[in-house]
Amino acid sequence: MVKAVFDLDQCRYRSPPVGATLRRFLGSIEPAPQEPLAVGKMMRRVTECVVLMIALTAMAQPAIALSYLSCSTRKVVMISAPRGDTSSTSEEQVVFALDEAAKTLTFSDNSPLTVTRLSKSWISANRDEVFYEFNRQDGTLTYASSTTQDGVTTTIVGAGQCAISPAPRP
Repeated sequence: MVKAVFDLDQCRYRSPPVGATLRRFLGSIEPAPQEPLAVGKMMRRVTECVVLMIALTAMAQPAIALSYLSCSTRKVVMISAPRGDTSSTSEEQVVFALDEAAKTLTFSDNSPLTVTRLSKSWISANRDEVFYEFNRQDGTLTYASSTTQDGVTTTIVGAGQCAISPAPRP
């Protein structure tokens, strides 16, 4: 019969007092001759699997996770001019693409917006002096703009409801 000596104090994952205590209780254990070989093969296979998983993880490219928000809005345009005031109302469909990881927001035609706030509750952004606020809690979108040129003031306000949608078709 082959006797194996276990030096538990040399084990990296055990502290010396634990090894010394275990040596007293396990000192007379005689493993079968094939046990060290089987454990060695198993450890080699585990190591190979870990190396393979690390290699696959390193090679994997992160997927671009875009969320599309499709918003049905009502837009009101008010024009105040020296010769009189006018207003008009229209329904609009606005689609945004949101990339949480990159913290970007674009229109469906890839026109970027400047994001000023991106939190769990709100997204604030603007483009061409139109300011957008999206409430993530209830899905409402509001936007507004006001410009004055040559004594004519144009004010745009809009509001609507948004829902997550599939990617728009080109």
